[in-house]
Amino acid sequence: MDPQNELQEIFALPIGTYEIGNLDGMKLYSSESLLKKYVLAMRDYKRTKAIGNVLETMVKKQKINPCWLNKGILRLLAHKAVGGTSKMTLGFFYPEVNKIYLLIDNNISFGYASNSGLAQLTLHEGMHMAATTMKQGFAKLFRKELDMYYQSYFRMLFNLPHDYDISKEANAMWTFAYNSFELGKLDDPKAFLKKNAILMKDLFSRFDIPDLDKIIEDYSTLIYIYFRGGLDTLFRDYQKYAYIMNPLYQAYRDVFNTKRLDSFCLQELFYVSEVICISSEYSKDLGKIYSAFKKLS
Repeated sequence: MDPQNELQEIFALPIGTYEIGNLDGMKLYSSESLLKKYVLAMRDYKRTKAIGNVLETMVKKQKINPCWLNKGILRLLAHKAVGGTSKMTLGFFYPEVNKIYLLIDNNISFGYASNSGLAQLTLHEGMHMAATTMKQGFAKLFRKELDMYYQSYFRMLFNLPHDYDISKEANAMWTFAYNSFELGKLDDPKAFLKKNAILMKDLFSRFDIPDLDKIIEDYSTLIYIYFRGGLDTLFRDYQKYAYIMNPLYQAYRDVFNTKRLDSFCLQELFYVSEVICISSEYSKDLGKIYSAFKKLS
């Protein structure tokens, strides 16, 4: 970063800031006031008050890092991380350092709307952290929810009747994806796509699905486009792949009773924890989410 630009960004930040992190040469700044306001906001908000003490501990241990938003970090995020956003906040889990960063505009006024956004980001990114640190414990804790979501998804994708039992098939698909990426057993995209296509063909051939090979090919191509960084191509050809992506949204409605999603759904095809991350923002029963957070502190 140009020194002059860096100075301008520092002096644009609130008084009393200090460096709290450095990611790829990008400095992140926080302040004691910001940390205290964040903890108080989470203690006050209904969806996070039950884990207020846990979140305070995670802040003290710098597992959760509220930071002031600056222009430079937006450039980093454009290619480095995928996270949740609201109008005044943006957050992401950075697995390389096993930390959550919540980036907050210095014009934010802590209150109901902003607290809601911060709580959603905290819960969402916390589940990414839980998947990374709890490993198989995460899959075991949320197996029921993941089974239900992927059964709903694959039933819609292949247009299968509701009385068809695909519990084993759905579990095998999400377990393979989870082990591959989140446990790092096969995180090479090309190797994953090849084995994933073979697995899908073996699992679903018994249902005599029309155009099964074409569906698997489109499914694999869609994931490949994402990993290649071809989001422009994806948006341009969205209609071609809509039949693969739309059931991802519908499965959230069917299983978690979400009325409206602000997220772009695609990571669910290979990054399984995203299902729990998004459901944590909407679910009325947060018991398991709270249990996961307690393990993180």
